[in-house]
Amino acid sequence: MRGHVLVVGGTEFFGKRAVERFLEEGWRLTVLSRGQRRPAWWDRVEHILCARTDRAAFAQVLAGRTFDVVVDNIAYDAEDVASALQTLRGVTGHYVLTSTGAVYDPPPEDRLFSPVREEDATLGVRPDDAPYGAGKKRAERTLLDGARDLPFTVVRPTVVPGTGGDTTTLVDYLRTAARVLRRDLEIVRVPQTVLRTALSSYRPPYSRRFVLDITRAVAELGYAPTAAVRWIRWTVEDFAGAVGLPPSAGYADRAAELDFARAQLGVGP
Repeated sequence: MRGHVLVVGGTEFFGKRAVERFLEEGWRLTVLSRGQRRPAWWDRVEHILCARTDRAAFAQVLAGRTFDVVVDNIAYDAEDVASALQTLRGVTGHYVLTSTGAVYDPPPEDRLFSPVREEDATLGVRPDDAPYGAGKKRAERTLLDGARDLPFTVVRPTVVPGTGGDTTTLVDYLRTAARVLRRDLEIVRVPQTVLRTALSSYRPPYSRRFVLDITRAVAELGYAPTAAVRWIRWTVEDFAGAVGLPPSAGYADRAAELDFARAQLGVGP
């Protein structure tokens, strides 16, 4: 046994995959979550039932416990990190905070799609920051200012499907998705001003047009990025095979979006 790991929020997204990898490498695993999802490895780990937002309960269920590593996937603001530091200080060998690429401010026009470095994140909250990105900035700042003798690592993934070493445009994404679905693809370019006027639900994709410099992750962690064409394929296949999932946010506007697309293509309903 290599050591004891606590994964906070370990049943979805990065947390789920982190648990799988830790198990593969022989670690003892404890997962803290609300218990609403039970991945295939559920019976191989210890589970602590707790809502992270209940900070008193978070401290209570972890009282007297020690861990070699804590991976915190669901710290979304300063208060979450502050409660983690208060609860885990002195009983944790290393704390890992899962942050986000949203802590990087939008790059200037002359650096669009240019690799950004770790130190390019100022962590200063901007008036135009989305709540998620602003919260993660505050979470990181709280950790940097308050960790003191607790060793820590901050990981800033950019998107859930995968962070690779290549740059993917929206057109590349659509072309790959069309090939996976065996569908013909016709691309019609529409000015954003028209989209915003015609569709109140429109949000520009790829609004943060940059890629991360992963040199250190490759050199120091042995990170091997997955090619974009592969993770796009996996993502599309996964969603295409999903049955019975609840509608995603904004899906209520789907009919209006389809009507707009048909009008742009000049076809009927």
